[in-house]
Amino acid sequence: MSRKTVISNYIPHKTPFKPNFNDWFNEYKYNLVCLFGIFKETIGEKYSKSKNNDWNSEELFLKFCRFIYNKSSKHVNKWI
Repeated sequence: MSRKTVISNYIPHKTPFKPNFNDWFNEYKYNLVCLFGIFKETIGEKYSKSKNNDWNSEELFLKFCRFIYNKSSKHVNKWI
């Protein structure tokens, strides 16, 4: 199997020239909440004996969102 076949579903998005966190956050807010919920469950299952974090902390959620933003393409759909 060639490499092209393996990544045939990949859709590249160019990083915007001037990315805006607020626009990106508003576009993906629902997805970020879901992703954060999965993250919390995974950490809770694997590290139940670890230090108990305040998972309802808005600061922790925003740090998580910033982390995802910095690792993303910062693509925002144009049809907003």
